[in-house]
Amino acid sequence: MSVDNVARQANEAIIDAFSNVDVIADGHEPVRGIFTSPSEIAKLDGGGFVDAQRGTLIVKSAEAGHLERRTAITLQFENGTRQSHLVVLPENDGSGRLKLALGQENVGDTSSNQPESSSISY
Repeated sequence: MSVDNVARQANEAIIDAFSNVDVIADGHEPVRGIFTSPSEIAKLDGGGFVDAQRGTLIVKSAEAGHLERRTAITLQFENGTRQSHLVVLPENDGSGRLKLALGQENVGDTSSNQPESSSISY
């Protein structure tokens, strides 16, 4: 058995054991994944905060080839809650694991994000 096969089997076993979310994308069967969102928040001396890290999702690459950049996904958690995200950056490490950096999706917003005119006065 090659090292690549051992790594692939180990990654699949880890995802099976620690998956905590169903990943739903239109037109595809749900896949299981490991979702982490550490919400690392850095406090600023002058007040406020900076969200320092995006949520990530790890899935089996063999099951999730359809999850490409800008794919809208819904995460269905075991407690019944749902979150909508966009895939920002998919990273396939070649060992059976696909790591996805996630961004927020503007659910239901089909309008342009740019206003017709600026509301800023100089």
